[in-house]
Amino acid sequence: MKVIRWDDPDPRVVWGNVNLRWSDPSYLLEEGDLGYVELQPGQPGYVPPQPARPRRRAASSLTSIPEPPNTTTAMSFQIVILPNPQNELRPFRGRPKMGEQVGESEFLDAVVVHAADPAVTRAVVEKVIESLFAVMIGYLRQTRPLAYILGLFRATTTITGSFPTNAPGDDALNAGIGANFNLGPLADAALTDGITTEIVGEEGTITPEIDSIVLSPGGQADKYSLTAAFKVSGDHFRGSG
Repeated sequence: MKVIRWDDPDPRVVWGNVNLRWSDPSYLLEEGDLGYVELQPGQPGYVPPQPARPRRRAASSLTSIPEPPNTTTAMSFQIVILPNPQNELRPFRGRPKMGEQVGESEFLDAVVVHAADPAVTRAVVEKVIESLFAVMIGYLRQTRPLAYILGLFRATTTITGSFPTNAPGDDALNAGIGANFNLGPLADAALTDGITTEIVGEEGTITPEIDSIVLSPGGQADKYSLTAAFKVSGDHFRGSG
C-alpha cells in the first residue's frame, strides 16, 4: 500500500485506476494488499513490466555482516502466508513474521562491531546517525528530494490531507507533511542476496464464494425429490445434495 497525492508522479496514479482509494489519506493498493486488482494492458494505471536487468551485487560490507554480540542471527527470512480472497488468480500472499524488536543499544553496538575500526566508537556512531538525519531533514524541509546516497537510500517529501478551502493554514498543512525513505539498489540487493525463506505459519482461510442456492422442488427443502433438495453453485465448486 502506498500513500499518494493527486499530483503524484507515479504513472499508476491516474483517474480510473481501480486500485486507487481517494480518502484522507489517499492510497494506492499494491500487489498483495487486500482488494488489489491485477491490471491488464489498456486499463488506466497499467504499467508494463520492466525488462529484467542484471542485478548489481551489493558491496561485501553489506552482505557480510558480523554477528552482533550476544544475539542470534536469523538463518532465514520467516514468512506467514495470508489469504488474498480478492485475487482469484493469486489467492494467497506473504507477510514477514516479525521477530523480537531490536533496541537502540543493540543496534548501536552492532554498528560499532561491523565497522571493525577502533576509531569508530559508540559516541562516533551516535553522532554520525544524528548528523545524517539532521542533514537529510534539512534538505527535505526545503522540499528537495535526496538522490540515491551511495546506492543505499533516497528520501522524498510527501503531504496528504483534504481541506475545506483552497487556502488551508499551516496547522492543517503541517499535519500531513511527511517523508518516504526508500532503500537504494545496493541495499535492496543486499537484503535478498543469498537469503533463504521459511514459511512458518498460515493465518486466515479461503472460503468458497457462493453464487446461488436453488431449492427443489418448488422451493421446499423438506419435500421428496428425485434430484436434490437444493443445489449450490459458485466459482470454487459445482455440486448438489
